[in-house]
Amino acid sequence: MGERLMRFVGKTVLVTGARGGIGAEIVRQFLNEGALVAATDIAHAVPTECENERLIHVPLDVCSETQWASAVATVLTKWKKLDVLVNNAGRMPFGDMESISLDQWRSTHAINLEGVFLGTLAAINTMKRSGGGAIVNISSILGIVGDPRVADYSSAKAGVRNFTKSSALDCARKGYGVRVNSIHPGYIRTGMILKPAADAGDIEGKMETGIAKHPIGRLGLPEDVANAVLFLASDQASFITGAELPVDGGYLAQ
Repeated sequence: MGERLMRFVGKTVLVTGARGGIGAEIVRQFLNEGALVAATDIAHAVPTECENERLIHVPLDVCSETQWASAVATVLTKWKKLDVLVNNAGRMPFGDMESISLDQWRSTHAINLEGVFLGTLAAINTMKRSGGGAIVNISSILGIVGDPRVADYSSAKAGVRNFTKSSALDCARKGYGVRVNSIHPGYIRTGMILKPAADAGDIEGKMETGIAKHPIGRLGLPEDVANAVLFLASDQASFITGAELPVDGGYLAQ
């Protein structure tokens, strides 16, 4: 077993949607590599196994500009700077296009796209004054290809993809030292995938269908996504900005 990397000692990180699944794993891995982490969610709690003296819990509704300002201010009061932002919070309602109400459409875009916009602006405003930083936005394979069951989600995640590129270019041209990249997970074994399968009463069948979509022969795990997040947030990725990184077991290569 290799020696643990410690790429984030003294670095401050804010992670949204940190209560479970991918977000909680991102928090764990940053803590394991020495970071100071603000774990945020619309509900305050994150898993108890994440408890650490370098961890603070910050309630945050990503759709609220006021709460974003408060969350960033909390980080600055505690640690004086913000080095990394991971925009992970999201929701994925299922239903064909004709079943989507305007309220659902707006809600899905508010959480998945507007939340990323607000967080990115808040982070850039802070990072540009402290020498730079890294922003990693969690999009989806469905931000690159469509799916008839989640038109609103696909639309929002496609917005995250191009907003990431535009933000990266803006920061680069202004010399802020802020890198912005997106990650595009495939089907990841979290509640977002497992709950609809359970609701349909066919977890095994749905899992087999999901696995078949990935040439690598399995569903992704939260740690697969977290590993990619930490790479893009680290100095090892210092020449990478405006990139989209699929973490999808070959889904998009077909």
